[in-house]
Amino acid sequence: LQVAYAHDARFYALMTLLAEVDLVLVLLMIERATIWRYLGLVIAWALSLYTNNMMAIYLFALAGAWLVFPGARSIRRRLSDVILVSAGAAVVYWPWIPTLLAQSRSLKGAFWIERPNFETLVRTLAVLAGVNDRGVGGWEFERIRLACAGFLVFVVAGLMSRQTIRRGIALAIFGLWPVLAVFFYSQVRQSIFVDRAFIPSTLIAPLMIALPLTWPALRRLWITISVAALVLVPAVLSLRENYVGEHRENWREVCNYIQAYPAHRRLVVFVANEGELLYDYYARAGNYAPSADLIGVPTDFFASDPPRTMRRVRGEADLGELKAVLSREGF
Repeated sequence: LQVAYAHDARFYALMTLLAEVDLVLVLLMIERATIWRYLGLVIAWALSLYTNNMMAIYLFALAGAWLVFPGARSIRRRLSDVILVSAGAAVVYWPWIPTLLAQSRSLKGAFWIERPNFETLVRTLAVLAGVNDRGVGGWEFERIRLACAGFLVFVVAGLMSRQTIRRGIALAIFGLWPVLAVFFYSQVRQSIFVDRAFIPSTLIAPLMIALPLTWPALRRLWITISVAALVLVPAVLSLRENYVGEHRENWREVCNYIQAYPAHRRLVVFVANEGELLYDYYARAGNYAPSADLIGVPTDFFASDPPRTMRRVRGEADLGELKAVLSREGF
């Protein structure tokens, strides 16, 4: 995910950077509080909130991790630090609150993200740990579950040492709790579960897996070899398919093909409806494709705001509605 969204002109890679800055500043504050560290945290937390609404969940989790990490400052002083930094960040973020509330109201009951299932959760945890099923040769779901099980072994291993248990718990609160919290929230309320929104967790997974490496030398050899196999090999393989499984989309070539196809009437179906925007761009701006009459409900992706929920095509039965409409020669 980090490699994929480092090439994407959106805010996801920035979320990862800000999460790392937030974490580093908290670790520094645990050792010694200074006015500059207070100020840096207020600014970093406010920037995180302005970058993406999901960062509010991560900052809430980081506040909990702040109290768990081992360090010089007492829990009581840390609690005061959390309250002070949170209040300062809230003041800076306050002008955006009306917009945040308006966004929340507009998404209620109509966000386009489908409710996640257990398979979605497992695949998300796998890709956050560096393993992408599309990028490692189309792994079956069973292999993804096996990779997650291996990841869990090393997480638990880090919790079994007195030296690393507090660090492990704190990292789990910061990196894994937001994923699980949003998953369960999406089961009972509005679905907001999107894997790319959890990109800050990609910096947590390697740290949690690496915790056992701080154990005495004689116990580290087999762990080091296993970590290399578990993390490095599948992670490198994941890069093969162009940015962690994302394929280049040559829309000009697609539109040229449609333009040259010898047919009087053409039906162009967009299985992923965001492709409609790209086709429309090339049809209008570059004249690379025949202009089309748009049909359907809604007529385009943004005709309903927010867009209607996407539905996965998992088998032949899911196409029954489409076949029935086409058999009646309807739209």
